[in-house]
Amino acid sequence: MQKTLKVTLLVVPVVALASLFNAEALAASINSVKPAAATQASVKKYPTTTLQQAQMAQSQKVVMKADQTEKQEKPDSEPLVGIALQVSRSTSLYDHQDGTRGDSMDYLAMPHMKLSFGSVKAKIVYSQNLRENGNTYDGTAGASDWGDVGVTFAKNPYKWMWSHPYMITLTPFVSGVIPASQNSLKRDELKTAISTGISFGIVPDGIAPQSDGAWSFAIGLTAGRNIHSYETDINGKILNRYSSNQTLNFSYNYKDFSFGIEFINKSRWTYQGGVRNAFEHSQEVGYNFNESVSFAIGHSNGGNALKANGVDSNLELVNENDSSVYATLGLSF
Repeated sequence: MQKTLKVTLLVVPVVALASLFNAEALAASINSVKPAAATQASVKKYPTTTLQQAQMAQSQKVVMKADQTEKQEKPDSEPLVGIALQVSRSTSLYDHQDGTRGDSMDYLAMPHMKLSFGSVKAKIVYSQNLRENGNTYDGTAGASDWGDVGVTFAKNPYKWMWSHPYMITLTPFVSGVIPASQNSLKRDELKTAISTGISFGIVPDGIAPQSDGAWSFAIGLTAGRNIHSYETDINGKILNRYSSNQTLNFSYNYKDFSFGIEFINKSRWTYQGGVRNAFEHSQEVGYNFNESVSFAIGHSNGGNALKANGVDSNLELVNENDSSVYATLGLSF
């Protein structure tokens, strides 16, 4: 079958923004020492072979830069309330001309509040499947749906000066999920999900990225528990009870430009003791027009850690079935 390389990038006016779990800690450690002009408001996109895969990835993924959209922080004693809005277009990197190409728009909103001892953020996402033959979880037409709503509290990071202009940060956080998607409510009958985690980072002060450029490095670890009505979904598939994400994030910022790469290993344990492992990675280039407006393009790939034979690794930089490209435009207030 003939395969063609087809990339579609479309950016429209911003209307919303979101993500989940240890992205809060990665962002909290960087935002605490980095001015908004050097931050990036971009959301990773994951392959969308089917709508339910796209929605699940959207509700569980860790976002490389979406949490770094706040303006310059005010003194810790003064609360800061704001919102970040974003629209993103994602499409499969390869078009096999067989109707399986993924094509979607995501509209995200992330209200946040800065407190003297930490920050609280909520994330809301609406995914629109642009493929006419897209199906929902039960096979009906109309693949668009809301994603699960994530709420996270991240404590202000502990900071130690390392080597000028870099410092070490340690950020604890806790997250919860409010089921909102049809997959969670009807198929899985998810009641809620809770997780806790910690992020370790090496980040620059707020001056270095604007003068000579600077890099940032972060490691995130989460442990979570899902609460369902039953141990299997309506189709009889065994559900995941426990979860853990291990994240590596590296970025480089120079003035208004940024480059970032991220890798996430996702471990899941079912109600019957089974183990499932998956991965996600992305590469992204972004530009900040000012403190409030940003744009980014990137590539992402994700899937099961092992191939169907259960032995060979499925980890690849580019996969003709799962790789996707995306373009994102964001606003922050």
